[in-house]
Amino acid sequence: MWVTCGCKYCNNTGFYGRIAILEAIMINHAIREMIMKREAIDEIEQYAKHQCGMKALRDDAFLKVKMSLTTLEEVIRVTKEE
Repeated sequence: MWVTCGCKYCNNTGFYGRIAILEAIMINHAIREMIMKREAIDEIEQYAKHQCGMKALRDDAFLKVKMSLTTLEEVIRVTKEE
């Protein structure tokens, strides 16, 4: 697994710049109906993940760890409320 090391360009943090981690949901008819019926967000999220292929924020972040774009420690730090 990739581990950061510091330098003068990153102020010894191991990071330079930023990279987005994303979570998006396509609103289809079924999801629109669930929203209109005020169904629980957890139910909508589960439906979107299983039926629509939605990827959660942490899923995208872990993919970026595998691509060596960030570290596991950074993912845990920025998604700790997930």
